[in-house]
Amino acid sequence: MRLKLTIKILTAAIILAVLASACGRAPNGEETPEVVSVQIGKARVFSRQGDYRQAVEMYQKALVLEPDNADIYLQLGVIYDDNLKDKQLAAAYYREFLRRDPDSEMEDRVRGWLAKAISPVPEEPVLTPAEEISPKRIAPAAAVPSPPPPARSRPTAIPPSRPAAGPSDDTYTVRGGDTLVKIAREHYGDPNAWDRIYQANRDQLATPHALKVGQSLVIPR
Repeated sequence: MRLKLTIKILTAAIILAVLASACGRAPNGEETPEVVSVQIGKARVFSRQGDYRQAVEMYQKALVLEPDNADIYLQLGVIYDDNLKDKQLAAAYYREFLRRDPDSEMEDRVRGWLAKAISPVPEEPVLTPAEEISPKRIAPAAAVPSPPPPARSRPTAIPPSRPAAGPSDDTYTVRGGDTLVKIAREHYGDPNAWDRIYQANRDQLATPHALKVGQSLVIPR
């Protein structure tokens, strides 16, 4: 009698242990796509509402379950590119999309977005003297603001002298259509090295786009 009771108690304990372990399991393989679909749906709703941080959180949760889902990487890239203005993260997600789906119909478009995300200076060509004085670029007389009242005279500041090019540096004469990106590609083979040229010529370049035809630039080595 006691032996039968002991067997019953052990059997009940085993069943309870199995049930308890089953309750704590993560979704199985059949449930995972459904969970991912729900999270993607929530991400799209948040995105339409303009809550991009919540949308990113939902997409990232979906990636935990489906780390090879190329479309999620693409959606995250677009959000960081267009809405959160984080070009570095946008580029990282675009690269992951292209790596996981290289034959996608979106490949060319995504590569274009990636190029813009990693390009620090837009390709804004230098105007030739003829283009600078073109009638199309002259504002109408009515749009010219009246001159400001004369300011008090101040001593003219002496501009700092431009550092001479080092013995190992080169010089380059700016031509029509040039940009710092183009010049960096020509001299360094790397368009992203434009900032080296810009920093070496800050005494005569107010902005990276302030190139003038005939201008002499120092090309550091």
